[in-house]
Amino acid sequence: MKEKPVQYFSTEYLESCKKMTPLQILEFEEDFRRLLSLQKLNKPSEQKQE
Repeated sequence: MKEKPVQYFSTEYLESCKKMTPLQILEFEEDFRRLLSLQKLNKPSEQKQE
């Protein structure tokens, strides 16, 4: 089964995000993408058991 990242945000955080500029949003998305890429690199490969 493939795991999907899940994030939980507080109401306060979501309110503050409404004030983000487009550049700040792009930076957040890029940082999150990099984080996931690093996790995939560091995760041991799953081997199928037969």
